[in-house]
Amino acid sequence: MTDTAGAGGDGVGELVHRVARSTVALNYRRWNWGEGVAQYALLRTGILLNEPAYTGEVSAFMRQNAALVPRTIDEIMPALAAVLLHQETGDKLPLELALRVAAMLETHPRSHHGAYTATRVRTVWVDYLFESAPYLWQLGAVTGDPRYAEWAIDQTLAYLMACWNPRERLFHHVYYDATFSPNPSLWARANGWTALGLVEMLALIPRERGLTPMLSRVLGYLAERLAALQDDSGHWHIVLDDPETYLETSTSAMISLALRRAVRDGWVDQRYRASADRAWDAVVREIDANGQVLGVSAETPPGDAEYYQAIERGVHPWGQGFALLAALDRLEFPHP
Repeated sequence: MTDTAGAGGDGVGELVHRVARSTVALNYRRWNWGEGVAQYALLRTGILLNEPAYTGEVSAFMRQNAALVPRTIDEIMPALAAVLLHQETGDKLPLELALRVAAMLETHPRSHHGAYTATRVRTVWVDYLFESAPYLWQLGAVTGDPRYAEWAIDQTLAYLMACWNPRERLFHHVYYDATFSPNPSLWARANGWTALGLVEMLALIPRERGLTPMLSRVLGYLAERLAALQDDSGHWHIVLDDPETYLETSTSAMISLALRRAVRDGWVDQRYRASADRAWDAVVREIDANGQVLGVSAETPPGDAEYYQAIERGVHPWGQGFALLAALDRLEFPHP
C-alpha cells in the first residue's frame, strides 16, 4: 500500500476500485445486514464513478432476492441500497423489496423506548439506528408517505434513549429491555454505527423539526470522547476503554467517515479532522493488494470485554463496505 491513498494523498481512486472489485468478487448475495453494508457501498461507488459493473452487481443482488419475505431486523440494511437503486434507475423491484421490509416493521416488537428489538428477550441493538432510520427516511421521500419519516425520527430517538451513556459519553452495544439495563462493555463498533447514524440523520431531518440541537450535542460529546480514546496507531480498541483488547479496522473506517462528515457539515469542531485522518491512514494500512480489508471483527453478539476480545478477525462484508464508503467520501470531497 502506497502513502498516496492516505489522508492527504491522491491515490484514493485506485483504492476505491481495488476494494470495490474485491467486494464484488467476494459475492455477498445474502439479504442480511452485513451484506447490506457491502451492497450499499457498491451502489454508492457505481453512482459516483458512473461504473455500471458496480451498479449491476447491486441490481443482480436485488434480483437474486426477489422472493424475499423479511422476518427479522437483520434484514433491514439491504433496504437502504434498494431505495437508492430505485431512485437512481426507476427499477420497481428494489422499491418492492424495501416496502416488504417496511411491512415487516409494522408489527415488529419494540422496546419500552420504542426501538425495534433484535431478539425474543427484547434486546435493543444500537447498530439499528444507522440501519433503520436513514432507510425509513429515504423510503418516505420516495413514496411520499409521511409515516416513514415519523418512524425514522422515532427510531433515532428510541435508540439514543436506550443506549446512550451520558457519564461515559459513549454508547452501549445493547440495552436489555426486560431488566432496564445495558450490557456493561462499551463496544467500539457500536459507537461507529451510532456516529454514522447521527451524522446521517442530522443531514436528513430538517432543522424545523427541532431535533438538530440535541442530536448535534450528543454527536459532539461522542466525537470528543472517541478522539480521546483513539490509539496511537489511529485505530480504536474493540472495547473502547480497555487497552488490553485488540484494535479493529471496521470501527476505524466508520468513525473516520463519521468524524470527517461531521467536521465538513459543521456539527463538530475542526480539530477532529486530524483524528479522522489518522483513522483513515490506519484503515489504508489494513487493505491488502487484492482490496480485501483485514482485521475486521466477525459478527458480534453482546458480551463482556473478554468475550469481545475472543471474537475472531478476518475479511467481512461490513469491513469492505465501510472502508469503501470512507474512501468514497475522500474521493468525492478531497479538501473538506
